[in-house]
Amino acid sequence: MFNWFRGRLPAPTLDSLRFATVGLALTLHEDLREVWHAPDGDVISKQLIFRPDRVKIESIAQLRESIVLGLADTPVRLVEVVMSRLDGLPAIRVIRKVSQKPSGMAYAGHSHLGFAISRSSSRPSASSAEPPVYARPS
Repeated sequence: MFNWFRGRLPAPTLDSLRFATVGLALTLHEDLREVWHAPDGDVISKQLIFRPDRVKIESIAQLRESIVLGLADTPVRLVEVVMSRLDGLPAIRVIRKVSQKPSGMAYAGHSHLGFAISRSSSRPSASSAEPPVYARPS
C-alpha cells in the first residue's frame, strides 16, 4: 500500500506505550524514560530498555526462579510473576515488595512487553505474539 516501513515495523519508542496521565505531574522526561508523580505520592514511570545481552527463558517458573535468585541478597521480595495482557498484547506482570521503616511495605509493579528482534537486523520491532522472556546470563 504505502510501503512506509518496507515490511518492517518501526523501532519502539516511549510513545509506543500510552496511558492516561490526567492528574499526574510529569517530573522527568528523557529519551527512554518518563516519570509522573500523583498528588498522593505514588510514582508512575515508563521506561524503554533494550537488553540484547539477555538469555531466553522457557517458562514463567524459570523466570520467577531467576528473579528470586537475583533478589536473594537484597531486602526486596517477589510477590508475583504472571503472564497477562496489556491492551490486548501479551505481557509479563512482575510485582515486588520491600519493607519500609518504621512500618509498612512499598510495592513496585512492572508490565513487560516483548519486542521481537529481527534476524536480519538488531532493531527491535513490536510484536503481538507471545513476548520473549529474558533474564541475565548466569
